[in-house]
Amino acid sequence: MKPIIVITHERSGTHLLINLINYDKNGEFHTIGFIPQSIPYTLENYKHYTYKDIVVNSYIENIVCKSHHQVEFVLSYLDFLFEKYKVIYLKRDVKDVLVSYYKFIPFPKDLDRFPKFEDWIFSKPDDIGRDFLLPYSPDPHVIIEPENYVNRWKLHIDGWMKYKDNMLVLNYEDILLDFNNQKLIIENYIGKKIGDVIPNVNDKNLPNFNPGKGVVGEYKNWMSQDLIDKINLLV
Repeated sequence: MKPIIVITHERSGTHLLINLINYDKNGEFHTIGFIPQSIPYTLENYKHYTYKDIVVNSYIENIVCKSHHQVEFVLSYLDFLFEKYKVIYLKRDVKDVLVSYYKFIPFPKDLDRFPKFEDWIFSKPDDIGRDFLLPYSPDPHVIIEPENYVNRWKLHIDGWMKYKDNMLVLNYEDILLDFNNQKLIIENYIGKKIGDVIPNVNDKNLPNFNPGKGVVGEYKNWMSQDLIDKINLLV
């Protein structure tokens, strides 16, 4: 069995899909691009460890890897990636991605100077990272710096969709709302059975999968129609 790599923009249902594929191993996965703490973080070092992981993991049968990287990280060896891996790209509505991403940021949102949700969306991610998110900044998954968080999502999807014919492209919402058909599509692509039901969000044995995540249309509780219209204009 070829290894599988699940590629997503963050907060797009990465571990929902991995937990389904590796249900018999409690959602076991390998992160692409892990850089040891003893190694200084630079873009070149990070690109090196991303390449190293993809090459090494390509020789391990029947594993599931995950990546949030822009496609520009791997352009020089895309042919290798598509030859050696079963590549799955998982998309999610940008508005729900934004809500989930904002809630996930590892910084207290109650501090006066941290941007409110509506302002944060249109802030430059690099500025937010350097002002609030050290040592988690600079952004490890970005080569092309986005103008704002909507643009960050769009750069990721537009970059990878240039190669959609080389991989399986799925929609997160379809997995939740049309699971039986999506199950067959995934199984036919990867060549093995996946879980029979959507993973239980209360199952503490599953990694990176907690109650409150993954609601389709959660953005409606966060966004005015005016804000929704502004976002839609950018995508």
